[in-house]
Amino acid sequence: MTQTQTQTQTHLSALCMCRQPVDFVHAMQVLCIYLFHELPPDVRRTAAKEMVRVLKPGGLLILTDSVQLGDRLPSDDGLGKFSDFNEPYYKTYIAEDLGKMFSDFGLECDEKLLASSTKVLSFRKPI
Repeated sequence: MTQTQTQTQTHLSALCMCRQPVDFVHAMQVLCIYLFHELPPDVRRTAAKEMVRVLKPGGLLILTDSVQLGDRLPSDDGLGKFSDFNEPYYKTYIAEDLGKMFSDFGLECDEKLLASSTKVLSFRKPI
């Protein structure tokens, strides 16, 4: 390694979304990929609150999941039909205001990206 290069450490963990060890507060990034639409509304909020808790100040939370109502207006009429395919919590997910939820738990909304039927949201924890 030269003097201009720096060494970084990356630690990946796959943990329960709803209950981390109390002392587990060290994540600079939290990723949640296609999970939220699978959770009942109360568990979804518990998981969101826990993700915010373990995120360090200045950290980034990235949530990737299905688009929701209002993201692609021409698709809104049929979007809820996906729940017919053994997706019991999908209708509550597509109506959930994720920006408000994470803001209520102390994060700042960052970016929103849409690609096909996928939405990516990012949030930052204030320093």
